[in-house]
Amino acid sequence: MKVADHGTEPHVDEPEDMEERADRQEHEIEGIRDNLGHLLSELDRRRQRLAPRVLIRAHPVTAAGLGIAVVTAVGGGLVLHSRRVRRQSTLPARLFRLEALLKHTVGSRDRVAKARPSAGGRILVAVSTAIAVAAARQLVKRYLARSK
Repeated sequence: MKVADHGTEPHVDEPEDMEERADRQEHEIEGIRDNLGHLLSELDRRRQRLAPRVLIRAHPVTAAGLGIAVVTAVGGGLVLHSRRVRRQSTLPARLFRLEALLKHTVGSRDRVAKARPSAGGRILVAVSTAIAVAAARQLVKRYLARSK
């Protein structure tokens, strides 16, 4: 079993060793700064290369084609929309929609006008409404008592 010697002082570097180590670290820091400068200049160069103005100047035919495609798509959508609106506002189209609506209403009158609910259903609705009203009344009373 070893016993630690508490009476010794911690190791202190010689002044020449400290200066040499500081010079070495300073040299490393300068190298890192130079490398970082190169990396930042490369990133800036790439960022400038991807700017829209530069891309349009570099590829004018592609940019023009893309612009024409966007304008054509938007214009075509507007033309189709205006045609559909104009077609739906004509008298025959409006009469056709009215006819379809009437056929749907007459054909499904069971779904439109149901028979009155049974007595049990009406009682259930009345009881549940009364319970909901009583619960709401209690909540309002509690709220008003707390706010006083």
